[in-house]
Amino acid sequence: MSIKTFVYLIVIFGLIGLFIYLAYLNQASLPLHFLFNKDITAPAWSVIFITFLIGFLTAAIWLFIRSSSWRFAKRKIEKGIQKGRGIEELYYRGLEAQAKEQHDRAWQYFQQVLRKDNKHLGALLRAGETLRAKKNYGEAIGYHLRAKTLAGDNPEIIDALAEDYFAAGNFKEANSLYQTLLTLAPEDSLSIYRKLRQLSIEQGNWTEASQWHQKILKLVSKEEEAAEINAGYGLRYQQGVQQMEKGELKEAESIFQKLIKSNKSFAPAYMKLGEVMVSRGDEEEGINTWLEGFQATGQLIFLNKIEDYYLSHDAPNKAIEAYRRAISTARDELVTRFMLGRLYYRLEMIDKALDEFLALEKAVSYSPTLQYFIAKCYQKRDEDKKAADIFKNIIKHCEPLNVIYRCTDCGTGHTFWQDRCSHCGRWSTIHVDLRGELTSEEIVDFVSSPVFTPPSEKKTKKGS
Repeated sequence: MSIKTFVYLIVIFGLIGLFIYLAYLNQASLPLHFLFNKDITAPAWSVIFITFLIGFLTAAIWLFIRSSSWRFAKRKIEKGIQKGRGIEELYYRGLEAQAKEQHDRAWQYFQQVLRKDNKHLGALLRAGETLRAKKNYGEAIGYHLRAKTLAGDNPEIIDALAEDYFAAGNFKEANSLYQTLLTLAPEDSLSIYRKLRQLSIEQGNWTEASQWHQKILKLVSKEEEAAEINAGYGLRYQQGVQQMEKGELKEAESIFQKLIKSNKSFAPAYMKLGEVMVSRGDEEEGINTWLEGFQATGQLIFLNKIEDYYLSHDAPNKAIEAYRRAISTARDELVTRFMLGRLYYRLEMIDKALDEFLALEKAVSYSPTLQYFIAKCYQKRDEDKKAADIFKNIIKHCEPLNVIYRCTDCGTGHTFWQDRCSHCGRWSTIHVDLRGELTSEEIVDFVSSPVFTPPSEKKTKKGS
C-alpha cells in the first residue's frame, strides 16, 4: 500500500468518524417547513448531512464542467498544433524538393499545403517559383499576385513577381517592379541594379544598361571590381556595334578606339574597328587594325579574318604578305607559320605548304592536324603511299579534325568565334582552344578550309 493511499484511507475513516460523532451529538428532531404548508420533522444530524451533500455535489459538478471545458480546449489546441505541424512538414518537404530542382514533386507538396491553408504565404511564393522554373509564367504570376494581395509590398514577393515578368518577356512590368523594389529594399540596391542592367541588355538598350552599370561600379567590392570593369567594356562595345548598325560609322569608330585605348586585349573592339575602316573604304587601315589585334591578343581569328577578306577580293598575294607580317611580330611563331602553311594549301600552292608543314614537324611533337595537312599535300602531289601511311597513323591518334573555340571564363565550347560568350554573357573571352598544340611541343587542331580557286580558273569553270 502506497503512502498516498494510506493517507486517503485515514482521511476517509476520519470523516466517517466525525460524521458518526456529530450524529450522536445531534439526535434532537428539527421541524422543517416546505411548500404547500407541509411540515416535516427530521433528526438534526440528517439535516447537516443532506446540507453537506448538496454543497459537495454542487462543487463537484462545477469542477467537472470546468475540467471538461479545459480538456476540450486543450484537445482542440493539440489538434490545431498537429495540423500545423502537418502543413509545415509538407512545406519543408516541398522546399527540399525545390532545392534539388525536383519541380514536379515540389509543386505537389506546395499544392497539398495550400489545400489545407490557402493563405500560406510561403507555399504561394514557392509554388510560383516552381511554376516559373517549369516555364509556366502566367500561373507563376497568378500565385505571386495572390501572395502580394495577402502580404502587401513585401520585397521578397515583389522580387519574385518581377522575375516572373522578366522571364515572361514583359520587360516594362518587370522594370516597374524593380524600381519599386529600390524604394522598398534600398539595402539590396546592388543586386537590383544588376537585374535592371540585365533587363536593359535583354532589350538591347545598351545606353541604359551602361547607366545602371555606373551605379553598380560604385557599390561593388574590390574583389568584384575587375569583372565589372570588363562587363563595362562589353556594354560600351555593344553601343559601338549599335552605332555601326545605324550607319553612324564615325561614332562607332570613336567608341572602338577608346575601348582599345582602355583595354588593349579586348579583341572584339579590334575586329569591329577594322570592319568600320574597311566599310568606309580604308582597306589598308582595316587590315592593319586586324594585325594589331592579332599582335595585342594573339587570337587567330584575326588571321582568319584577313585571309577570308583578301581571298573574297581575289587578292591571295596580299593574304600571304599579311601572314608574313604577322609572323615577324607574332607571340607564337609556330602557330602563325602553321596558318601560313594552311593558306598555301588553300591556294593550291602545295610545295610551299609542304615546306612549311615539314619545317613545323621538326619543331613540335606529334600533332594529328599537322600530319593531316602533310598527308593531304602528298596526296595532291600524287605520292599516295606516303599519304596513306600518314593517314593510317592519324587514325590511331586523331579525334575528328574540328576547330574548337572555348570561353576562357566559363569553359563553354563553341563551333565558331563570338565577340560575346552565349553561355556566360562575357565579352572578349572566346579563343581558339589550343588543347596544348601548336606550342613548342604540340600543334593546334584546325579544320581545312575550302580550296581557293584563282580568278583565271573561275572563269574557265564558268565557261566549261
